[in-house]
Parts: sequence; structure tokens; C-alpha cells
Amino acid sequence: MREVPYIDRGIHDGGRRRKRSRSPAARLLAFVIVALLVASVLAIAWECVNGGNHASGVSYTAHTPISISGNSQFTSANGVVRGNGTAGNPYVIENWSIDATGYSSAISIFGTSAYFIIRNCSLSNANGDIISITGVSVSNGQIINNICAGGGIDGIYLSNCHNFLIYNNSCVDNTNWGIRIRNTDGITIFGNYCENNGVSGSDAGMFFDGSDRNAIKANMLYDNNIGIMFSASSRNNVSYNNCSMNTGLG
Repeated sequence: MREVPYIDRGIHDGGRRRKRSRSPAARLLAFVIVALLVASVLAIAWECVNGGNHASGVSYTAHTPISISGNSQFTSANGVVRGNGTAGNPYVIENWSIDATGYSSAISIFGTSAYFIIRNCSLSNANGDIISITGVSVSNGQIINNICAGGGIDGIYLSNCHNFLIYNNSCVDNTNWGIRIRNTDGITIFGNYCENNGVSGSDAGMFFDGSDRNAIKANMLYDNNIGIMFSASSRNNVSYNNCSMNTGLG
């Protein structure tokens, strides 16, 4: 009989294959990646805890309350400082200080489809919502780095909207909700700070009503009646939020 040559296939220790150890360079790379991810999450949390960087470098100019109904009303008289409403060049409303005492909202936008940004504004004292975005399928908006304080109802209110970003806003001392989202799907709410909302006793930092598939990430909900509340809403991605010192539920 022909002798079969022995081939060493690396099987030792009772027939078990010895595991290949990772090189020092691979272990170092894995450590660096994990450290960077942890650092980024901690940085976001620190920014949220401190209410964001809303006032840094911002010079506000006083403006009367803004009400826009339809794309044609994105005008300089209504606080637009630049843009033409396209994806590459959205209308920009920014750097305004609006005391909305006696008005329903500081900024109200209804029934638009143009791209727009509300950014770096200090808004206060509306009888209703500080920022109100409503209509049928209102889309393509960004609400970034604003202070929304002392609303008779909500700090930021969206109804029947999609393709929105709500980022790094401070919503404080509003009677009902800091941020309220109604019948709205597929938006991102990231890095916002909601404090002392629900002063009427039953409301919350954030409330989602009939709203699905939204991303709710890295927000700070502090000292509200309730942190985050959902009603008839599903498949929302809720992650890395900090709900602290709320008097009711987190």
C-alpha cells in the first residue's frame, strides 16, 4: 500500500484548531476606534447637558413675529436673509431675536414645500407655540440652534411634516411640551436640550403623537414633568438620550 505523506494542518491540542492571535497593530486600531466612538458620545452628552452652544458668536437683531403661508411668503420682510428655496440654496431665517408677547407664535410656517432653515434665533413669550410648522406634508425644513422659551403651549411644534431636522435647540419653560411632533414621520431630532417644560403639570420635554420612524438621538431632557412621551407612535429609533431629574416618568 502506498504511504500517504503527513501534512501538518495546524490541528493540535486534542484535535482543536489553534486560534490565530491578532497582531498588536490590529488590537491598537480596534482600541482607537472604540475610544473615538466613546469620546464622540460623551462630547454630545456634554453639549446637551450644558444646553448646547447657542449664544456663542451669535449677534441677534430684533424682529417682529414671522408668519409664512406658502412658498411665496419666504421674503426679506418675513425674516429671510438669503436663499432661493432649493435643496442647494435653502431659504435662511437666522440671527433674529423675537419677543412674541401677544402673538400666537414667534415663527409660524404653514403649507410650504421649499427648503428652509431656521437658525440661531432667540424666540420667546408666544401665547401658543414658539415655532409652529404645520400644513399638509410640509417638508424640507431644518430648525437649528435656536432658543425657544416661555411658550404658552410648545417650544417647537411640527404637524404633518417629513424630511425635517431639529438639531441643538434649547426649549425651556414652555407650558406644555418642549418639542411636540404630531402625525410626522421620518425626521431627525438630535442634540436638543429640553428643560422645565410641562409646567402645567401633565406634559413633557418631548411628545410624539401618531408619529413613526423618527430618529430621536442624544437629546437632554432635564427637570420636565415627563422626559419623552409617545402616543400611537411606533418604530421610532430612540438612542443615547439623557432623561434626568424629571418629576414624572423618564
